[in-house]
Amino acid sequence: ETAQPERLEQTTAEPDTAAPENTEPDTDPNCLARQLIDGFLRGQQPPDGSPMPPLAYAAELRALRPDYSLRSLEQLDKLLLQLRQQQPHPDSFTADPAKRAFLHFCACYLARTTAALSHNTLKFLSYPEAKAQIPDLPHGWPFLYAARIGERLYFPLTPLFGLLFEAEPPDNFSTFAPQICQQHPGHLCRRSGGGCAHIGGE
Repeated sequence: ETAQPERLEQTTAEPDTAAPENTEPDTDPNCLARQLIDGFLRGQQPPDGSPMPPLAYAAELRALRPDYSLRSLEQLDKLLLQLRQQQPHPDSFTADPAKRAFLHFCACYLARTTAALSHNTLKFLSYPEAKAQIPDLPHGWPFLYAARIGERLYFPLTPLFGLLFEAEPPDNFSTFAPQICQQHPGHLCRRSGGGCAHIGGE
């Protein structure tokens, strides 16, 4: 059975599977998540030795105290809405490497936190991997990679782009995660410290 995407817009798909410009097309999204989030939270080079990309709004992100909680998603919503008020343009925003890294950080953090709160496993899929499961997958930044949370595919860049750039933004991050928790809860055991197993993906 062909997988059905969650939260996809009705957009005509392009025939090619290349990543959009101003992205990191050669980087596995699972590695990208580790580089950005793990390196940022530790304040040092990621454990695998990969370099820490420059990250826009790092001070603001650090002030959110990201801990994979619903509270942190609510604080991230506030930051995104503040940036939205500046009316950023997607082309100029994604042309800046540090701001691209910010987009990837937010999308991967949303996926990780949603997986943790819903007790689900997480694995990121590249655009070609997602397109293999969804042949008519649209081409463009919001669909650059998918997050397989439990048994379903989601596109975490899609609500992020909506919040920042669309005239009528979709549901915010702190609404998205509870919906998944309610509709598609997993069965992972919590650790004694309150965290959820497999939070970092594969």
